[in-house]
Amino acid sequence: MYTEHVVHRRELQVILACDQSDGYLKKWAKDQLEKIEHQAKLIADPKKPLSR
Repeated sequence: MYTEHVVHRRELQVILACDQSDGYLKKWAKDQLEKIEHQAKLIADPKKPLSR
Protein backbone atom coordinates (compact mmCIF):
# COMPACT_ATOMS: atom_id res chain seq x y z
CA MET A 1 0.00 0.00 0.00
CA TYR A 2 2.74 2.47 0.96
CA THR A 3 4.67 1.76 -2.24
CA GLU A 4 1.58 2.43 -4.36
CA HIS A 5 1.06 5.73 -2.54
CA VAL A 6 4.65 6.81 -3.20
CA VAL A 7 4.44 5.82 -6.87
CA HIS A 8 1.13 7.63 -7.38
CA ARG A 9 2.48 10.77 -5.69
CA ARG A 10 5.59 10.66 -7.88
CA GLU A 11 3.46 10.28 -11.02
CA LEU A 12 1.52 13.40 -10.07
CA GLN A 13 4.76 15.32 -9.51
CA VAL A 14 5.99 14.24 -12.95
CA ILE A 15 2.78 15.50 -14.58
CA LEU A 16 3.31 18.87 -12.89
CA ALA A 17 6.94 19.05 -14.02
CA CYS A 18 6.27 18.00 -17.63
CA ASP A 19 6.28 20.83 -20.16
CA GLN A 20 3.97 18.90 -22.49
CA SER A 21 1.15 18.50 -19.95
CA ASP A 22 -1.81 20.77 -20.66
CA GLY A 23 -3.32 23.13 -18.10
CA TYR A 24 -6.28 20.89 -17.30
CA LEU A 25 -4.05 17.88 -16.56
CA LYS A 26 -1.73 19.97 -14.40
CA LYS A 27 -4.70 21.36 -12.45
CA TRP A 28 -6.02 17.85 -11.89
CA ALA A 29 -2.59 16.60 -10.75
CA LYS A 30 -2.19 19.56 -8.39
CA ASP A 31 -5.63 18.94 -6.87
CA GLN A 32 -4.91 15.24 -6.41
CA LEU A 33 -1.53 15.95 -4.82
CA GLU A 34 -3.07 18.46 -2.41
CA LYS A 35 -5.74 15.91 -1.48
CA ILE A 36 -3.08 13.29 -0.72
CA GLU A 37 -1.04 15.72 1.35
CA HIS A 38 -4.13 16.80 3.30
CA GLN A 39 -5.02 13.19 4.06
CA ALA A 40 -1.43 12.52 5.17
CA LYS A 41 -1.64 15.44 7.62
CA LEU A 42 -4.88 14.07 9.07
CA ILE A 43 -3.36 10.63 9.51
CA ALA A 44 -0.19 12.05 11.06
CA ASP A 45 -2.11 13.99 13.73
CA PRO A 46 -5.39 12.20 14.47
CA LYS A 47 -6.04 14.22 17.66
CA LYS A 48 -6.13 17.51 15.78
CA PRO A 49 -9.72 18.66 15.14
CA LEU A 50 -10.84 18.94 11.55
CA SER A 51 -11.20 22.49 10.28
CA ARG A 52 -13.03 23.59 7.17
